[in-house]
Amino acid sequence: MMNDGISVLTSRLLIVDDQPQILRSVERIVRAELGKERTLVDTTMSPLRALELIELNEYSVVLSDYIMPELLGDELLERVKQRRPTATRIIMSGTNVDDAGKFYPGTQDVPSVLPHYALCKPFEIDEMLRIIKQGISDYLMRATGAAPLADQNS
Repeated sequence: MMNDGISVLTSRLLIVDDQPQILRSVERIVRAELGKERTLVDTTMSPLRALELIELNEYSVVLSDYIMPELLGDELLERVKQRRPTATRIIMSGTNVDDAGKFYPGTQDVPSVLPHYALCKPFEIDEMLRIIKQGISDYLMRATGAAPLADQNS
């Protein structure tokens, strides 16, 4: 994309949450904060629809809830990893994230390496935005072949 002769990079974010209030709130906050930085935001309440969108679009970041009726968030992110390996994967959960930001699916004692980042609900807006911005930066580094700064769990 060109803007007065200067190349402007656009990132794309997909937010997936089956709770409409949370989906709208996160979307509104992200659009208000990151829209200024040329970030396109897509949303869906359906993980199955998210899989369709992933086939159609290249996403910098996929932010998914964990507990959803059609598909658990970690299962969705596993499919994202297979189809769009450079996308940064972030999971949101009210019960499966520890204080260090590690995600523990189901009843496992070992943290999952599937998401790059995990947010514990309820989370601070600033923390969510910081992680999304870092996820975009990580994606750009992976997409250009540079070593990501915070990609501990490719």
